[in-house]
Amino acid sequence: MKKLRKMCSILIMLSMVMTMFTACGKPTKRTSGTDAPTDNSSAGTKVTGEADEAPYEIVMPFVTVGTTPADLGKVEAAISEYTMQEINCTVKFKPVSITELTTQYNLWTSSGEKVDLLFLFFSDLGSYVNEGKIVKLAELMQYAPTISKESEESPFLSGGYYNNELYAIPVINPAQGEGKAMYARTDLLEEAGYEKKDLYTYEDLDTIFAKIHAAHPDMTVMARAGAITTTYASGFINYDNLGNGSAAAGVLMNVGSDNTKVVNLYETDEYKELLQWQRKWYQAGYISKDAPTTSDNAGDWVKAGRCAGFSIGDDTIGNQANIEASSGYDITQLNIKSTYVTTNTYNQLRWCITTMSERPDKAMQFLDLLYNGEYLVNLIQNGIEGTHWVKTDDAKIIDFPEGINGVNTPFSNPLGIYGDKRNMSMFVPNTPDFYPISEQYTADALTKQSAALGYAFVSDDYTTELAAISSVLSQYLTTLEYGTVDIDSTLPEFISALKNAGIDDVIAANQKQLDEWLAANK
Repeated sequence: MKKLRKMCSILIMLSMVMTMFTACGKPTKRTSGTDAPTDNSSAGTKVTGEADEAPYEIVMPFVTVGTTPADLGKVEAAISEYTMQEINCTVKFKPVSITELTTQYNLWTSSGEKVDLLFLFFSDLGSYVNEGKIVKLAELMQYAPTISKESEESPFLSGGYYNNELYAIPVINPAQGEGKAMYARTDLLEEAGYEKKDLYTYEDLDTIFAKIHAAHPDMTVMARAGAITTTYASGFINYDNLGNGSAAAGVLMNVGSDNTKVVNLYETDEYKELLQWQRKWYQAGYISKDAPTTSDNAGDWVKAGRCAGFSIGDDTIGNQANIEASSGYDITQLNIKSTYVTTNTYNQLRWCITTMSERPDKAMQFLDLLYNGEYLVNLIQNGIEGTHWVKTDDAKIIDFPEGINGVNTPFSNPLGIYGDKRNMSMFVPNTPDFYPISEQYTADALTKQSAALGYAFVSDDYTTELAAISSVLSQYLTTLEYGTVDIDSTLPEFISALKNAGIDDVIAANQKQLDEWLAANK
C-alpha cells in the first residue's frame, strides 16, 4: 500500500510537469536541420583561454517516464556539437526513470560514479546539502550571466536556497504562480445552469454540486480518490507553507500579507471551514464512499462517464486542454483560488551541481546555456529539427514530420524540466497566445508575493518531531478531508495529537528562523 501511495503521489506531481502538447524547440538562425546556431548568441558564457583546454565531458541524468528514447544518442551528439562550439564540452546522458531518481542518485554518489548535474523533482534540498552531494553556487554564478541577468527580473532563484546559501537553479515555468481551479465536464455544468465567475466560493460549488447530483444521482460528483498524506487545503486556502508541503512546520496565512506570524494551519478557522464543507459534501453523496480506500485513479472515473470531475489542479493555461485530452470530454475550468507567489512556486524543479563534478564551472556554463535563447533548451527537450519536429506558420508552434506522430516518434521527452521553458516551442494544437497569457498570469501572481519569498524552514534539528507529525497527518487527514468523520469531535483530537507530536516546538523554531531571515532581508 505504501508503494502504491508513493506511486500515486509521483503521478500527481508528474501531471504538473508533463508537457504533452508543449514540448518542442525552434532553434535560431539555422542553415539546416542539423547545423547548430552560428550567431554566438551565448558567447557571454565562454571563458577566456578555454580553447587551449581539453574538452570536458558533462555527465547528467536524462530523466524519463520509464522508456529511453531510441534517438537519445543522436540528440546527445547534436547537443555535444553545440556545446563544444559554445563552452568546449560534450554531454553524456545517463537515462533514469523519474520514479527511480533518488535510488539511482544514491547509487551514483555512494559508488563515486562521475556525474556533474542532478535534477531534483519535488525533493528536499536540505538532505542533499547535509549529505554532501551538491555544491554551493554563489561563486559559480560568474559563469552564468544569463541566469544572473534573469534573476534581476524574476525571483525564480528564491527556490534554490537552503540556509541562506544558493545550491540549486530552478526551472522557469511560463506561468508562475499558485492559483487553483476545479475542472469539470462542460455538458454537466451547462445542464446545471452554472454561472460563469472569476472565482467560485464554497457556496457556488455547493449549488452546482447539488444540481448535478439531483440530475445524475448515480454519478460521483467529485473526482477524489486514495489516501491523503499531504493536505488538500492548498486547493482552497491562501497560505505559504514555508517550504513544507504538508504544512507540518506551520504556515503564513494569506501569504504573510497582513502579518508574519507562523501558525498551525490545522488550528485555523479557514481549515475548519474547509473540513465542514467536505463533511457536508460527503454526507450529500458528492464524494464517493469508497474514495478514502480505493486504489482507483479518479481521472479514470471521469473518462468512464462515472464522475463529473471537479478535480483540483493549477489554474494555469494548458491544464484544461490536458484534462480534456485525457478524459475525452469538453472540460470547463472553475477558478477557486487566486494566484500568488511563494518560495514553493520555484522549488519543485531544480538542477544542482554535484560534489563529484571535476569542473563545476563547466556544469554551470551548461546550465546557463539552457536559459540563453531557444536552441539548446529545445534540442534537449524535443530533439532535432526535420527529424523529430518541423516548423509551422505560427511562431513557437511546431508539428511532427510526415509519417511521425506522438506514438512512433523516436525521440519523446514529455517532462518539461530544463532551463527557461518560456523559450520552448509547443506542438499543435496549442496556439501562440499561450505565452502572452502565461506572461500576464505571472505578472498578476508577482503582485501578490509572499512576505517570506526566498525563505524555507531549516528543519535539521527537528527530524524526530516532523516524523511524528507526519505520522499523525497520515492517521487523520484522509478521514477529515474526505468528510467521513464528525468534525466537532475528530478535529480537536487531531490537533491534540499534533501537539503531542511536537508541532508547537517546530512552529516556534520556524518563527525564530523566519524572524531572523526577515531582519536580514529588509
